[in-house]
Amino acid sequence: MNISANGLDRQVLTSCCAIGDSDGVAAVRPGPPGNLGITAVTFGAGSVPVRSLDSLAIAGPIGLLKIDVEGAETAVLRGAQATIEQWLPDIVVEAGDTPAFRAVAGLLLNCGYVPHGRYAATATYLFRAADQERRMRGILAAP
Repeated sequence: MNISANGLDRQVLTSCCAIGDSDGVAAVRPGPPGNLGITAVTFGAGSVPVRSLDSLAIAGPIGLLKIDVEGAETAVLRGAQATIEQWLPDIVVEAGDTPAFRAVAGLLLNCGYVPHGRYAATATYLFRAADQERRMRGILAAP
């Protein structure tokens, strides 16, 4: 409904699945009735299909990944490695505590990303590829 209301029918891919590091299944753990935004999944059991972002073959260019997945951040990032390497999108990711931030930062630093700030009431970080600007200039200059 929101996609149509905002005229984004051709720019948004929808898929009825959870996102993780590989294809499989998961069980849904709903949040409390007053906050369904903290619904989470348990990978490996259940009936909800799980896909990696890379397996969805999303047409680019992709400029931004927003990841708010209640503890599954590293799984989503591992399943998006090819997408990240190809498009070097900015990545905004919620990491609710220090161990979660260290895990996310460790993966992204190894991909050539650096943190550029912390935002929101729940710790949400912006990461940018260190060579993104140089690479984009090369893409724009190509015939």
